[in-house]
Amino acid sequence: IILSMANWDLDLHLVEFFSGIGGMRISLAAALERLNQSNPNATKRFKIKSIYSIDTSEVVNSCYIHNFPYTDKAASKKQAARREVSNQRKRRKIDPDLESECLRQANIESIKLSDLDGRGNIWTMSPPCQPFTTTDAAKQLGGD
Repeated sequence: IILSMANWDLDLHLVEFFSGIGGMRISLAAALERLNQSNPNATKRFKIKSIYSIDTSEVVNSCYIHNFPYTDKAASKKQAARREVSNQRKRRKIDPDLESECLRQANIESIKLSDLDGRGNIWTMSPPCQPFTTTDAAKQLGGD
């Protein structure tokens, strides 16, 4: 089967649910790079243009910020917009295709569809690994 990329939307805007430390983001970027390399004569390339990441854990979000230091942690939309301007210049040196990235600390149950409106044309999700959470460990040890 030969796939034509002529009509595909190649500028991807990623929304990461349960973003964790960024594993799905890294995997998606690697897969897109392989796809782009598989067709060296293509006039278009897949590019991740924006990333909106959501996770509830403060500890995990700190790791995410460590792994992707120019991510804007959104305490509020206004604050994120101010930080975005300063980080955009630094980010372009690392990844020239990426225009914006924002990390939001929230339970996904609190996210409204309107919060995501226009943010993404590709959504990924890395649900927590229950056997490795502190809640499950407490149950195994006889705690609640």
